[in-house]
Amino acid sequence: MKMSRYLLLALVATGSTHAWGLDYTLELTREQLQQAVQAKMPVKVEKMFATLVLSNPVVVLQENSDRLGMETDLLFTVAGSNPTKGHGTIDGNIVFDKVKGEFHLVNPKVQSLKVAGMAPQVQETLRQLADTAAQQALASKPVYTLDDKDLKQKLAKAVLKSVAVINGKLALYMQF
Repeated sequence: MKMSRYLLLALVATGSTHAWGLDYTLELTREQLQQAVQAKMPVKVEKMFATLVLSNPVVVLQENSDRLGMETDLLFTVAGSNPTKGHGTIDGNIVFDKVKGEFHLVNPKVQSLKVAGMAPQVQETLRQLADTAAQQALASKPVYTLDDKDLKQKLAKAVLKSVAVINGKLALYMQF
């Protein structure tokens, strides 16, 4: 009898996650993510004779997904020509760096690209440049960093289990 009491007390004291299964969800709004992404723009990438600038991002959260997207303006310049304006949609997987408390967009891909009056083969070159720009710029810069001053976000950093987009928000699932 005493042994089972001590065992029960030990389980309670250690906060066994399997015994109690305590789950908590912290939600980050599209607006919170928008502010963080906006602060990192514009992004400029130069490659050989071409320059691409991504600006004016609008965060897009894809429901029931671990992907984060953004619509962005593009300014494409080839050496010796006038800049060409366009619009594109980029998305990628959301990955969490537990040590730094940062969310990164990895494997970003240009899902759509619209540039009026541009030949299809040039648009394909632009899409490839935009993919490269997104990979260089977005993978190395966090799209959101948890705030250690916010108790809930600090807790999320320690016990984050998974991330998904639910009801237009980035849901951070934690398990204790």
